[in-house]
Amino acid sequence: MTKRLNLFAFICITILLAGCWNHRELTDIGIIAAVGIDYGQDKRYNMTFQFVNPKNIAGNQQTSGLSGPAITIYESEGDNLLEAARSASQHAPRQLYFAHTDVLMIGEEVARDGLTDILDISIRNPDFRSTATIVIAKDSTAEQILKTLTPLDQIPANKIDKTLQFSESRWGENIHLTIGELVPTIYSKSKQAVVSGFVLKGDKEKGKQDANIQSSPPLAPLNADGIGIFKGDKLITWAEGKTARGINWILNNIQSTVMAVDWKDKKDAFGITINLSKSKVSANVKNNKPHITVHIDAEGGITEADTFLDLSKAEELIKVQNALRKEIKKEIENSIQFAQKHKADVFGFGEKISHVDEDYWKKVEDVWNEEIFPNLEVKVEVNAFIRRTYLISKPFLYEHKGND
Repeated sequence: MTKRLNLFAFICITILLAGCWNHRELTDIGIIAAVGIDYGQDKRYNMTFQFVNPKNIAGNQQTSGLSGPAITIYESEGDNLLEAARSASQHAPRQLYFAHTDVLMIGEEVARDGLTDILDISIRNPDFRSTATIVIAKDSTAEQILKTLTPLDQIPANKIDKTLQFSESRWGENIHLTIGELVPTIYSKSKQAVVSGFVLKGDKEKGKQDANIQSSPPLAPLNADGIGIFKGDKLITWAEGKTARGINWILNNIQSTVMAVDWKDKKDAFGITINLSKSKVSANVKNNKPHITVHIDAEGGITEADTFLDLSKAEELIKVQNALRKEIKKEIENSIQFAQKHKADVFGFGEKISHVDEDYWKKVEDVWNEEIFPNLEVKVEVNAFIRRTYLISKPFLYEHKGND
């Protein structure tokens, strides 16, 4: 009798577990690669959804390109983001599926007004990935950028995400940042947020057409460009070029980059590839006054030389090292001055102070960015080492001069 009851219970449980109450057919979902957020009419939210066309990316790029673009764009508006997202069902023939969304693109106008609503729904929605890359559409709208077709990467979201990754690791003037990484910083009093920008150049209308991927170079290229500086949840300015790289030096984001170093009267005489760097920030409070020390260690090799100098001599190599050290230090000091001018502690100096003197931090945290940080004393120390000259110790110019 007991065995029959156990068998009956097992059959009942099996039947109950066999169903899938929330299943969705593949033909009913639309995979979204990127989401863009701008303002529409009367400052309502305008959302742009970059859908993937699976049939157009199957096989190689030459055959798939003949059947149409790899993406389809749908747009919708709403008084809030949830309404805008749901109203997309009036246009899109499939249910929006965010599990593979790689990029969240924010229009610059929206970013300057604040990201609180956007980050709230992004984190609250279980279908949206916190690992999606967040980017600001610099001098543009998210709609314009997401509608632009891109060569090499058929799906523009992939182009944006991969460009930021490679730019951060090989050049050092951008930051690859996810939504999950941004949220804790955006609401911190001890550290202000930074987000990379993407810019659309050239003919914006032709960028939406096949001509953009059939032309070399593209008629409307998409480029990573600058770092957006935030104060609270609002974008306030852009750091570009060496200023952006100086910020990354302090944030320990430099994996590799190239430094142009002047020598005597010759500008950019040496090209030095940095392939190893490490930053350390220390803090202390003396006599009720905070002090910060930034220490950078950098190593690299000379990959270009355009001057008369015998690098086989140790004393000459040391001189180049000193020139490199000064160049790195100048970049870092300029970036600190830039951040202090805009009263935005993007380096997390306040965070370091809070760790070493909690009582002092409690007294100044509400006025840190406005009053304390702009006048903060920051000491910058740089150790720079040139480990190799890549088999050429005497530049060709040097040897040529010696033969004259």
